[in-house]
Amino acid sequence: MAIFSTTVLLLGISFSPALSVEHASVEVSSSGVATDNIKSFSVQGLCVAPFTPFKPGSFDLNLPVVDLQLEWLSNNGVTSAFVGGTTGESLSMTLSERKQLLEKWVTAAAKHRVTVIAHVGAEATREAQELARHAQDIGAAAIGMMPPTFFKPATPDLLANFIAEVAQACPSLPVYYYHIDCMTGVHFKMEALLTAIEARGIPNFRGIKFTNYEVHDFMKCLRGFDGQYDMLFGRDEMLLSSMAVGAKGFVGSTYNYMSKPYLQAIDALERGDLEAAQKHQYTALKVISLLANPGSRYGPAGVDVGKAILELRGVPVGPPRSPKRVMAEKAKKLLLADLTDIGFFEEGGDYDY
Repeated sequence: MAIFSTTVLLLGISFSPALSVEHASVEVSSSGVATDNIKSFSVQGLCVAPFTPFKPGSFDLNLPVVDLQLEWLSNNGVTSAFVGGTTGESLSMTLSERKQLLEKWVTAAAKHRVTVIAHVGAEATREAQELARHAQDIGAAAIGMMPPTFFKPATPDLLANFIAEVAQACPSLPVYYYHIDCMTGVHFKMEALLTAIEARGIPNFRGIKFTNYEVHDFMKCLRGFDGQYDMLFGRDEMLLSSMAVGAKGFVGSTYNYMSKPYLQAIDALERGDLEAAQKHQYTALKVISLLANPGSRYGPAGVDVGKAILELRGVPVGPPRSPKRVMAEKAKKLLLADLTDIGFFEEGGDYDY
C-alpha cells in the first residue's frame, strides 16, 4: 500500500470546503468584534483531531513529523485540524510545548491548505487566555476549549463565564466550546449552555465541538437558537447518526488514519443511498472496535491503539506520554495482523485511496 496517495478523491461530496469563511465586514459589536465574519465561519466535512508526535525514549516533541501528518491528511480529503485536544494529549504538555506545536501546525498547514483550529483549554483561566491570544497572534483560524476539570464550573452560567473570559483574549477568532464530558466530568446539556451564552452574550462564540452520544441534545442545539450555531459532531462511530439530525462538520481521531469510509458514507447518504452509507459506516466500525483494546489483546489498559495504527500507516507519531502506555512490539504485530485481516492496508480497498 502506498503510504501517501498522489491524488485527493472527494467522492462527489457536495459539502463546501472543510472551512467556509466569508469576509463581509458589516456588523461590529460593542467589543469591536466583526460579528458577521464570526457568524459566517463554519467547519464542514472531516476535521481531524491529530496526534501529537513524540520521540521514542525521550518523549520530547517531534515536530518534523507534523509535515508527514499533513501530507497524509491532505492527500486523503481531510482539510481541517483541531490541534492539541484530547487525541493530541494537550494536558500532558507544557504551555510552551503547546505553543510550539500550534506554531508548527499553522506554518506547515498553509502549504497543504489545511485550516487549523487551536485547542486552548486549560485548568487555569489565565493559561487558557494566554493560549487563545497566542492562537490569534500566529494565525490560527479559530479556537476551541474544554472546561477546567478539577475546579469544575458548577452551573451552565459559570461555564459561560469561563468561555467568555477566554474568548475576550482572542476577539477576532471564532470560539468553540469543546464538550467531551466523558473526560472532563462537566455534564451539562449543551442546550442549557447555549441558553446561558445567549443570556450573557459572547460576540465571537461560534458553536460547539460535541463529543457525546446524546444526539437529541445535539439536534436541539443545531436546530434551536435560530440555527445560528455551528455544531460539530465528535463521535466517529456515530457520524451517520449525526447526519440524520443535520450534522455537516465532523471532528474525529480516526480521521488520522482512515478517511475513506467516512467520505463514502457522507457521499452515499447525500445521494439517498442509505444502505451504502450504512455499509461504509460499518467499515469504519471494524477499526474503531479495535481501539478499545478488546480483551486486553494489545496490552494492559491505557495502551494507545490509535497512535500505533497511524505508525503502521507509515507516519511515525511515536509513543503517547505517561500516564498512557506505550504498546509493546509484540502487540503491534497482533494489531498489524488484525488490521490486515480486515483489509486495512489493501491498496485501493475499503480504507485506502
